Amino acid sequence: MLRDKLKYSYSFLFWIGLAAILSLLYFPLLVIDPLLNRDDTLLVLPLLKVHSLSEYFYFFQSPGNYDLQPIRDISYFIDILNLRVFALKTFHLQNLLLWIACSFLFYRLLLKLRVENFVAKLCTALFALHPAYSGSIAWVAARKHLLAFFFLLLCLNRFFRLKEKFSTSSLGVLILFFALSLFSQPIYVLLPLWLSLYLVLEFSTQAWIRENIGKLISFLVLLFLLAGIVSYVNIAHYSYIYEVTGDKLEKVNALKLTKFTPIGDSLLALGRYFYQLVIPWSYSTSYARSSIKNL
Repeated sequence: MLRDKLKYSYSFLFWIGLAAILSLLYFPLLVIDPLLNRDDTLLVLPLLKVHSLSEYFYFFQSPGNYDLQPIRDISYFIDILNLRVFALKTFHLQNLLLWIACSFLFYRLLLKLRVENFVAKLCTALFALHPAYSGSIAWVAARKHLLAFFFLLLCLNRFFRLKEKFSTSSLGVLILFFALSLFSQPIYVLLPLWLSLYLVLEFSTQAWIRENIGKLISFLVLLFLLAGIVSYVNIAHYSYIYEVTGDKLEKVNALKLTKFTPIGDSLLALGRYFYQLVIPWSYSTSYARSSIKNL
């Protein structure tokens, strides 16, 4: 009993300490809460003119809406509401709170993967404080990445609970979390592929996979369909934006493409998603517009 209380107290102190350190690191941003030029203002300023659901629905379909990411927009509206009602600027505060939540879910995921508690806390601290991720907190426009990652972690935590308690309703919750991640930013559109590989590799050793293979296959089919629909709709939207605004896309030398084509766009998107998942460090240090790594 005493050991459990001490364990709980140590965990509580760890999270209080980690949150305090992160708050101190980003305190200047929390106070100033600046909107940087370029994407920050591009995404947030148009929403300041929206005052109703009908106005947002009109804006959502217009060329002024550069991304189809309604979950991100909802999170911005929370900040805008705080600004209008309480005169409080909370853009970076919300980013920081999301990052702390992501760190906690990352820790819970490590525990589900049977990582020892002390090692899990150490890895979580390094993960939360690593400077490579500072841009996601400092850049208001990166809210979409934080939200997508948050819902991805919820999805993965739920997925690895299936071995303990499998149910059809849990699969429905997984689909919901994946959809929320995609509607925040479709960076994790390849998740169904990674889950498929995991199930194939673990099929012979995990009894719960063999016992529920039919439901799992149906679940994966739905995930692939959802990922495909979201990717296609986003590609169509970007094509519409460029056509209406008259912006010219740079040629992608790697594929010799000179105009938008459904196959070409899909390959470019796949390249970007793959690189962002497999080599995230590359994306924290560079942005090559004419590379296959970017759409």
